Formats: sequence, structure tokens, C-alpha cells
Amino acid sequence: MKTKGLFFVLLAWGSFFKVTENESCPWSSQTEKTVQSCPTTKEELEKQKARKNCEALKKQQNCTEPEKFQYHCVINELENSLVEVCAPEYIINGGYCAEYNIVGALIQAHYNFKCLEKSFHCELRYKSTDAYLYKDCYTVVKHMLQISNTSHEKFITDLPSITTDTSISAKPASGQTKEYVIVVAVFVGVFVIAVIVIILILIFRRRRTEEQEPLQMDACNTDTAVKENSLDPTKTNSDNELTTSMEYFVETRFAKECLKILEERGMVVLIGEQGCGKTSIADHIMNTGKYKEWTKRDIQDENIDTLKPEAKTFLYIDDLFDGYLYEKELYEWWNSLFRFHSRFLENKDLARLIITVKDTVMKKAGVFIEVSKRNETFFLKADSDENQLSMDEKLNILGRQCEYAKWKRKLDKSFIRKKLENELNVAKCSIGFPLCANMYAFEEDNSERDSAIFDHTRKYVRESIKRKIESDKANDVKTLFLLLLFYLHPIDSHPNESLDSYLKDGKRCQEFLQSFSSDKMLDKMNLSYENLYQTAHELEGSFLIKHKKLYKFKHRIYLEGVCDYFFLKYFDFIVDYIPFDVLRICKLYDVSTADLKILRDRLKKNLSEGAFFKVLECDVLKDTTFEKSFCDDLQEKCFLESKMLCSDATSVFKFPMIFWASMYNLKTLERTLLELAEKDKDNERLQGYLAMFGKCCGDDENYITCVTCPPEIEQTQKAVFKYKNSKGKRIQHLLSESNLSDHPLILRLLK
Repeated sequence: MKTKGLFFVLLAWGSFFKVTENESCPWSSQTEKTVQSCPTTKEELEKQKARKNCEALKKQQNCTEPEKFQYHCVINELENSLVEVCAPEYIINGGYCAEYNIVGALIQAHYNFKCLEKSFHCELRYKSTDAYLYKDCYTVVKHMLQISNTSHEKFITDLPSITTDTSISAKPASGQTKEYVIVVAVFVGVFVIAVIVIILILIFRRRRTEEQEPLQMDACNTDTAVKENSLDPTKTNSDNELTTSMEYFVETRFAKECLKILEERGMVVLIGEQGCGKTSIADHIMNTGKYKEWTKRDIQDENIDTLKPEAKTFLYIDDLFDGYLYEKELYEWWNSLFRFHSRFLENKDLARLIITVKDTVMKKAGVFIEVSKRNETFFLKADSDENQLSMDEKLNILGRQCEYAKWKRKLDKSFIRKKLENELNVAKCSIGFPLCANMYAFEEDNSERDSAIFDHTRKYVRESIKRKIESDKANDVKTLFLLLLFYLHPIDSHPNESLDSYLKDGKRCQEFLQSFSSDKMLDKMNLSYENLYQTAHELEGSFLIKHKKLYKFKHRIYLEGVCDYFFLKYFDFIVDYIPFDVLRICKLYDVSTADLKILRDRLKKNLSEGAFFKVLECDVLKDTTFEKSFCDDLQEKCFLESKMLCSDATSVFKFPMIFWASMYNLKTLERTLLELAEKDKDNERLQGYLAMFGKCCGDDENYITCVTCPPEIEQTQKAVFKYKNSKGKRIQHLLSESNLSDHPLILRLLK
């Protein structure tokens, strides 16, 4: 306790001499500009700050915290010009003028001149951003320009209003000597005592038990550590981001296996949940080792059949497919991929191809792959036993992310390794661990940084998005997120231009949203359209990513969080106007009974249009209470009877409603449909077998291609009784785990 008390006393005593970071800031040199005059009043300062707009760069630069990257107008180190610059704020000690050193790229004290005792005297200690208050410092430059042909010595003697400090070889006045001696003595004393305190602290820490040992990264070494100024400030934000993220990459078993398969087969398809590190692995392989100098080519939107890669070309597709994959047939796309692989990649060193795809997407897209091709070795799953992250890999990933956060955001947090390991052992991440680790490391609020990030990730993201939207008083973030919900999803009146061009034109963004909603509803939201492009740029990397000229949410969980926010805040608007594939991922949180009726009406309307699989796949129907109420609504006015024999109008699999209800395990609806089927003796057998076939496809989605459409009784019956999953389970096992095992119609069909 005595050591700790002494340490805090010393901190308090030494705070007067504290200086903010004054390391070189290459980003500032991009903004440096010679000017004729500097502001000398608060009003002039605010006007110049707005014109210079340092705000636009403060979140891109990596020299200091964003709030400390500020506008300055000061003299230069040669005293021959005034300089406007965006640079880190610096504490000027000793009553000297402030200067911007162009060579060193930093704000610092100009030790050749003091302004402490002049007409506009400065404080002994002041912020560099307050330099405008001390215009005597600007007079130095004005006089230098007037007598530029005169020697520096003569210039000094001709300036009675400025106190000239001695040169390096001259001696200061006796009063100044005394002042310097005191300052030097204080600093030396503080330094010596601080060293002693640090040594005592280190000795104390060594005696801690292993459980109190801070998290250290086994894979981390000084060779891979990134220095704060190591990045070229002339590079783009995304280039710097990629270069930096490579330095903090952890080579897991999954990453090593990916590289191995790529070398052996020329192509690899990485399959895993969102946030499991698929894209990071792909980026790492493409931008390191022998592939670093290869040409990179995104072929997401290209026709694979006509693709002819040049030598040493690395092709990639990130986040393959998405949305409603049953809307179109993908057989030919997969066949084209296999042909391309055989022609250009297999046993050749001409090109390489990496594809990343979410496991939920692959579950649906994979049904269009020929059965003989589904077990190709270049399909690599992150959740397989040999590729799952070990505890050491998890701790390494988390530690590296913490180092990354320290570099990028100046977040320097320590963690108790044993405590964190115990928490991770019981944590049930709803998304990939690497993304959770990134969220954990970059959370600036200590009260929010806990194991809940791993256990309740969607809730954490939802609350983060809420804070981000509501802390923006201008409503730019809210407007941008709403615009993306409409722009990024299939809608009839989608603009042809790139999203970049839209975001730069506020009026067009406003007209775009007005085409889907009422002016009254949009006015209620108090939206802002003038700063959307800049807002998107500032959110890039944290909430958004940019692919070519298209901004989109960084991960699906951020899209889900934004949907949840608007669903809770503007329920009527979301239910009435939002694209259906956005509505389907919304979840129910504290929704009133009246609002629930509005939502059920919207779903019923879409169901009446034949969108069976789209509606019955919605997340809100996973709530059993809501599903029961929805089923009750569907029985009004014989709605279900009228749709019993109809085929899905939006899917390539033209199955009737009972198949989809069974496949998505909507227990109330499937039993209700079976009871209605019993009243139609001509179709009850087909309806019953389709309900059982739905159970098979719910267990293994690839099985959906075993019955052609429109379905026939014999083929469907054969598929049902032939089914056997990888664990040996048959239809009887699946039914026993459902609520259909005791239904009279099912029992008759099983005999």
C-alpha cells in the first residue's frame, strides 16, 4: 500500500510537467500548408477549423486518439512562415511559442522565443491548440519576412517586443539559469523515483501466482510487432488496415490446412460460421509468402465459363452467395466452377482460387452440387474436429487482437489469463470466436468488456449499434444504416448507380427512401442526408466494409443488430416498408399485442402471394407463442384450406406449404395442416409424405433434391423410407423427436 500511495503522489506531483505524445505524426504532413495569417480570435479559429476540416481525418490517422488530432496554426521551425496543419495536440511548457516542425512532422515548443512576459503573454503551460491566443509568436514571422535579407542576429535585436533566449553557445540570464536548474532538478528527481517505483512494481508482480499472470501471446515476438509509425500514410485506409491486420494474424490449424489444400488442389472453399476467420485466412494467404506478388482478382461478379486467368493470378470470391438461395438454380454455377478448376487450377501452377462462404449459406447452396462432387477435398469446414480452435489458439487470437487494439486505438488493457480461460471454456459463442475476440479487444468501455460479448453477442452488438446511432445528434448514422437496409437487398426499384454516387448526393438518397415510404414516417425519424458519404467512410472497419464501390455491413450480425434497432424503435415503418429479406431476420423484443397483429398481417399477405419458404423461414416464427397466434390467423376465412395444394411461387423447389412448415419445424402449423389434409382423402397421402419428407430435409438440406416438382406420391414415399443420415437415423427416429409421431395420418402411412 505504501508503494502504491507513493506512486500516486508522484503522479499527482509530476502531472504539472506532463506532456502529451509528441512523436512524429506522418499523417500531419499531408495536411501541412503555408498561410499568410493565423486566426487570433475564437471566432476566426472556429471558421478556419471548419474550413480545414481535420475532423475528416481524425479517425483515419493512427498518431493519437481521434479527439486529440486537432487544427493548429503556428510558426514553422525556421521562423519564416506560418503553417496550418492537422496534428496531435501538445502541451507547451515553459512559456515558449508553439511551432510545427516540418521535418519531424510534429507540434512542439519553439525554444528560440518566449511569449511569457509580453503584451499577449502566454501561460507557463498551455495547449498547442490555444496558440492563436498569443499573436506575439506570429509577429516573429512577420518581422522575419520584412527583413529577410538581414542577418538573424540583427533581426533579434530589432524586435524589442520578443524576448530572445540565448543561442546554443550563449549563457542565459541569471534568473533564467535558476529557473532551468529548478526544472531540470525536478525532472531528474521524478525520473529517479519513478524508476525505483517501477522496479518495485515489477518485483511485486513476479511474486503473483500463475492465476494472476497477465495474458501473454506465445506466438508474439518483437520481429512481428508493428511500430506506430510503420505504415505509409500515403496508402489508403483499407491498404493500411490490411497490412496491419496481417501482422496480428494467428496461423491456426484451420489456416495451415487451408494453405495445404490450396497447394495440393489449386482451389479451396472455406466454409464456416460468420466471424470464424475465413476472410482473414484468405487475406493472409493472398498477401504473404509466395503469393504476395501475385496479381489479385475478385471474380465475384464474373462469368466463370469465360474466365481465362493469366499466369500468377490469385482469384478470390469472398462471402459467396447470400439471401434466398432457393430462388434460382445454382446447378450450372457449380458445374462451371468444377470445369474451371479442372481446366486452370488442378495440377497447375498458373492460378489459385479461394472462396469463402458461410455455413448457413453453403447448407442451401450445396444442395445444387452433384452428389459425387460434395465430398471434394477442397471443401474445407471450420467446424470439423481437426479444424476447430483449441484453447491455446483462442487465447493467441484474443491476445493478438488486444495488441492490434493497442496499436490502432491506443487501448492498452491487461487480462487475467486463467480467469479468461475459465470463462471461454463455458462461453457459447453464437458466432465465430475470432470476431468475438475482435469485439472484446476493441471495446473501449471497461464496463462492457466481459464474457457477455462471447455468450450474448447479438445483444452486445445490438446495444453497441444503439449507442452509435443515438450518440450521433446529427442522425447521419441512423440515416446511413436505414439507407443500407433498403439498398443492399433485392427490391424492385433498385438504383443502377454505385452506392458511392448515391451517398455523395443527399437529395437522391432522400428521394430513394421516399420511393419506399411515406414522407410523414421519414420526417418522424428526423433523418439527415448531407453527410452520408463521410459517415460511411468513418464507419468503415468498425461497422461497415467497402467492396469495390459498395458499402455493406461488416458482418451479418451487424445487419441483424441494425434490423433489431429499427424493429424496436420504428416498428410500424419496418413492418410496412422494409424489404422482406430484412424483415425475416428481425427478432421479437417487447412488442405489444397490437403490433404483433400488424406483423402477422404482413406475413399473411406475403404467404397469400405464395412466398411459403420465405415466410416460414422467418426468425419471428421460432417464437412458439407467435407461431400459434399466426396459425390461428391463417385459419380465418378458410385461408389455409385455399392454400393447401398451392406450390411455392418463389422457390425452384415447388413444394406446398406443409413441406416447408415441417422442414422449419413449425409444430403448430404442421399439425394444423395435417388435420386439414385428413379431410381431403384424395390428397392426404401426398400431404402426409411431404410432411415426413420435410423432416428429412430439415435434418439434411441436401436431401431436398431427391424429389422432383411437382411432387408425386410414389417418389416422395420412396425418398422418405430410403432416408438415412450420417448418424444412421431414419424417418422413424426423426418423427420420434418431433410432435408428429402420434398423429393418426402419419401412423397410418408408416404401417
